Amino acid sequence: MAFGLLKKPKRFPKIFRFGEPLKTYGYTIFPIFSLGVQSSFLTTPEAMRMGLLEISEKHDTPGPWFRNLLVRNKGEQPVLMREADILIGGKQDRVVDRVSIIQPGSSVVIPVSCVEQNRSHYRENMAFSCSQTSLIHDLRSDRTARIQTGREVQSQTWNMVSHERRNRGEDDVTGSIVEHRTDTQVEWILDGLNYPENATGIAIVENRGEKLHLLLEWFGNAQACKELWKSILRSCVRSPSVLSCPAVDIQQMTQIIQQVQNQSLKRESNHPELGEMWHINDPDYIGTATKHDGKWVHLSLMSRLPEPEYL
Repeated sequence: MAFGLLKKPKRFPKIFRFGEPLKTYGYTIFPIFSLGVQSSFLTTPEAMRMGLLEISEKHDTPGPWFRNLLVRNKGEQPVLMREADILIGGKQDRVVDRVSIIQPGSSVVIPVSCVEQNRSHYRENMAFSCSQTSLIHDLRSDRTARIQTGREVQSQTWNMVSHERRNRGEDDVTGSIVEHRTDTQVEWILDGLNYPENATGIAIVENRGEKLHLLLEWFGNAQACKELWKSILRSCVRSPSVLSCPAVDIQQMTQIIQQVQNQSLKRESNHPELGEMWHINDPDYIGTATKHDGKWVHLSLMSRLPEPEYL
């Protein structure tokens, strides 16, 4: 995968602040609030619920037939498709490979990966929908690192999906990442984690041994964050943790952002029709930053994880 580096290095933007944290069942959760003017766009689940985003199979592109989908935006606002959006339906469930901005009235081909290895046929309905759970944090971090460095991602995605299903006690490890029983304990935890008014992002911190484990996601408008608040939480929060909540405060979170801001962003040159996306590559953290019409509209930042032992 090719990247271009500006002569004057672009840095991680200073566009938000952290709110007071909430500590619950082994997790410390910070709401995030924007510092500037908000942007106008829809998220994938919003646009699909409104009937404005049409997704279909795309078989006439180079490479494996399941690695691309055709997306049509029938609305009057751009649509933000995240690299954590899981698309359910078609001939098999997929996850978006790249943060993409789908322009109003446009039809574009987006790169995706399969997360349902054992199916290659339509069910009762040919249409796609968007999962209410974002891609699992660990899988998202590993895929981001692989895509940034141009490494093979599909077979490793299947391996990680199989590992997750095995951990859930599923008999068929080749099924979909979204085929699992509802965890009533997790949903009970989420019921107490309501969206804070005007929040435009969320940072979730978890203890994992001696290191803190971070997922941070920020949006260019509050409605996008409200729409995806529980979806992001579901990607991180498992059954109640026996570990103590991370002893991290706003000052420490700000120091993490300052550390990342010292790193140059690298712009992805592939798929320019899908928007202006920059890669964040820090020794401890990895993520993406996306612009539309000169404004930042989405940021993701995750702890860099060691190579999974099962791969």
